[in-house]
Amino acid sequence: MGSTRLPGKMAMKLADNHILNWVVTRTLKSKKIDKLVLATSTNSIDDVIEKLLDASQIILRRGPEKNVLKRFTQVADEFSPEIVLRVCADNPFVDGEQLDHLIDKFIASDFDLVFNNAPKLSCNYADGFGAEAFRYTLLNKLAASELSREQEEHVTKYIYDNSQCYSIFGLPAPNELAYPNINFDVNTISDYNKLARLIQSGVHMDMRAADIIKIYLGSK
Repeated sequence: MGSTRLPGKMAMKLADNHILNWVVTRTLKSKKIDKLVLATSTNSIDDVIEKLLDASQIILRRGPEKNVLKRFTQVADEFSPEIVLRVCADNPFVDGEQLDHLIDKFIASDFDLVFNNAPKLSCNYADGFGAEAFRYTLLNKLAASELSREQEEHVTKYIYDNSQCYSIFGLPAPNELAYPNINFDVNTISDYNKLARLIQSGVHMDMRAADIIKIYLGSK
């Protein structure tokens, strides 16, 4: 049961809000993001997403179900951003403050990709608070590369698979968020139930990542 996937999970609710609303609302707490675009698929199962969106807050674009990289390049070609921030829609606890921290670090660096969304390499964040930052020009390079279907589906996988060709930096977490064994993704029924219990324990949409960690630790 715990490994069962959750089709249509963006429409599922955590407390009184859909998972999608959690992601959008918490992402918009960033002070440095200029434009928020949801790049979803043309699959009919994602039609419900359009009904959940507040058009004044977020732009919707749709593209191939499996080729997520193409969705990204289509959006990037339309808006020509200098920096692209990839926020995963299965991270309802994504933290706007940590997104801004990521953007600042990326701008100050010469890395191809900087991330704080998952504990790997030098990043020791709890999984689910951050994102990946890279330049629009890197998307063009990826689109011109010979990719596997899995690399097309997982936008930055080609970069990690060929890490010897790219400069990648995992942002170290501040002490209060340095819990690499904690995961706040929602991919399975077990994940969903865990997050629902945390909300029952006091987690709310405006809560900082550090306070979510405190509630999680207190619930163990």
